[in-house]
Amino acid sequence: MQSRTALIGTFLFAAGFIALSPRGALNPGRLTAGHAEVANNCLACHTLLRGTPAAKCIGCHPLDSIGIQRREAAVAAPPRPAAAGMHGSFAKIDCLECHTDHAGADPRGATHAFSHEALSSGVLRPCTSCHEGKRPADSLHTQATLECGTCHTTRAWTPSTFTHEGLNTDARQRCSGCHEAKLPADSLHAQAKIECGTCHTTHAWTPASFKHEALSTDVRQRCTGCHQTTRPADNLHAQAKAECGACHGTGAWKPTNFTHEALAAGVLTQCTACHEGKRPGDTLHKQGIGECGACHVTRAWTPASFKHNDYFVLDGDHQSRCATCHTQPSNYRSYTCYGCHEHSEARIASKHREEGIGNFGDCVRCHRSASEHEGGDGHGGGGEGGGEHDD
Repeated sequence: MQSRTALIGTFLFAAGFIALSPRGALNPGRLTAGHAEVANNCLACHTLLRGTPAAKCIGCHPLDSIGIQRREAAVAAPPRPAAAGMHGSFAKIDCLECHTDHAGADPRGATHAFSHEALSSGVLRPCTSCHEGKRPADSLHTQATLECGTCHTTRAWTPSTFTHEGLNTDARQRCSGCHEAKLPADSLHAQAKIECGTCHTTHAWTPASFKHEALSTDVRQRCTGCHQTTRPADNLHAQAKAECGACHGTGAWKPTNFTHEALAAGVLTQCTACHEGKRPGDTLHKQGIGECGACHVTRAWTPASFKHNDYFVLDGDHQSRCATCHTQPSNYRSYTCYGCHEHSEARIASKHREEGIGNFGDCVRCHRSASEHEGGDGHGGGGEGGGEHDD
């Protein structure tokens, strides 16, 4: 019952207000200064029971003259031909979507937020048809060949989705045209002679596909100019006198094509300085007092050029297995000739003593050439015990 009474009261109040002041009841607010001449003529813009048709707005404001011709002489502003082109491109004409003249005398209050969706596609894509005056004059935008919409959106200029594909070919190849301030100041980049795009991509600075070919010849030959801190601190590299490129390639540090010629002369003849840990532990090598190079070469440990003839000549009759003479495993200093020669130790002792030879257990001391006529100094032809048959 109370709600019905309130409804009847509201209706009666509204009817009374309209009767006493019809303009105050229907007018939503003051008009802008530009429409002052029609302030008391509502039907100049409105049609009874039909609102405000766009045709009435266009009757006073032809679309092709908006921004160029102004009805109010008091308003002095530079012409904006783009405004006419924009209004003439609307796919659907509904002036009230953007404008209202009952927001007060200030014209700025009579415009709603503009929506780019109201434009036809032909005008929406070439942004410069309206925004030419706002195009930045920096070097980046002067090189751009695509439309603004390739990087920017209609909501805001920034942030933008920049794409390098929007630049002309020359600009894409000259990265320093835009990125000069971001060029690293380290020694590597100071030596680079080519454009950034040789190593970097437009997606990101890193990772970079670095190419040593981009460096000058002098820099490529001096690896330590850039890689000083990555030079290994081991004994081998401390002895190396040549540049890294003598062993390493630019593709990777390893595998390496190590060359002993890169070592200093003193180190080159002292193999154990680097290879001590690889020296075999058998008796033969334990007995060796010379450097490895006496038997081995720098290309490989094996096969070794062991000079057996310096101790005993392995002629045609003595090409036998090591164990035939060296019967004690891993003790190559010990040997016996009785493995093949059917000597009688007693007779050998007797015959050598007759010659005044007391040390007859070390056969090769006198018989180094394996000749049956050798004796004395081990080179044949006489000497102590020379010229006699050995049995």
